[in-house]
Amino acid sequence: MGPGALRFTNCTASGPLAAWSTSSTGAAQPAATPPRDYPALVEEYESLPDYFTTEQQAVGRLLDRDPRPDAVVGVYSDSGHNILAAARQHDLRVPRDLLVACISEDPDYATTTPPVTTVSLRPDVVGAEAVDLLIALINARGDVDRRRLVPPVLIPRRSTVRPKPRRAIRAATAPALGN
Repeated sequence: MGPGALRFTNCTASGPLAAWSTSSTGAAQPAATPPRDYPALVEEYESLPDYFTTEQQAVGRLLDRDPRPDAVVGVYSDSGHNILAAARQHDLRVPRDLLVACISEDPDYATTTPPVTTVSLRPDVVGAEAVDLLIALINARGDVDRRRLVPPVLIPRRSTVRPKPRRAIRAATAPALGN
């Protein structure tokens, strides 16, 4: 996520929310081994009957915790919208108070306020690879490598870039004093 994200969590339906904390080096670590300073943040919610409401409520419960997460990543296409809504309900400003990202192919995230960082799982490439493997299976081609890796693509946007502190901005734009 961005600099300063220390308590990072993501949201998934019908089970515990997986969570991560970032180490002092900024490297993501699984919740199973969080740094001692930052507890894993875990929350559960049901996807039925109303996924939008239950995800927003789950994010709200995470945002009510102490310490509150610095960043939330949603794993569903609509999660970014739901996280932004929960942040608004908690009077949190994205990205100043909370960093937000989601896994989505939705180009509309470029036009949200603020634009939301997304991770594309590249379903078009995954689909093409799956068709290639299926055709190889049908044609009994044994020389085809069945292991395929399609790397995700990060599309960084303003929701994961913390604004510079006002003092730093003033200092950077202040005229230099001569002798």
